[in-house]
Amino acid sequence: MNFHKLFAAISAVVVAVAVIGGLVIVGSPFRARKERFDERRVEDLRAIYNEIMNMVHEGRPREFPAPTELREPLPRTLDDVAARAVKRRVNTADPETGQPYEYHILDATHFELCASFSFERRAERDVFWDHPAGRHCYTLDALAVGGPTKPAGQEKSPRR
Repeated sequence: MNFHKLFAAISAVVVAVAVIGGLVIVGSPFRARKERFDERRVEDLRAIYNEIMNMVHEGRPREFPAPTELREPLPRTLDDVAARAVKRRVNTADPETGQPYEYHILDATHFELCASFSFERRAERDVFWDHPAGRHCYTLDALAVGGPTKPAGQEKSPRR
């Protein structure tokens, strides 16, 4: 075997090992794309929550002392939220599938926002928005003006 063929073979092996090692360390482009979709879903749900809070508190969602009732009732649909958004345009559909996010009114002040996620999220900060892989609903209280908090009993076992 001449020197050039040996050099080419060794180079090909080194490149293959580097590519495979990089994919193992960093993850595949497919996984990275799915993770970005999950990040976008959380961002979308957070924006929807913030717009709902602006709507029901007439633009004053962080008022103290906390109000005991809403100034406006919860919006009936996500289309209502999108149509009345004032701080930020909201995306009401999943960026990957195009399916609308779920929005359920539970009572006069509580509602749920639901989405399906590809991977579990366990962040160091902003842990309210953590979620398991698969369908997950966030239960929110429109009177909790300090920001979203987990309802009693949800701290350790997120609702699916």
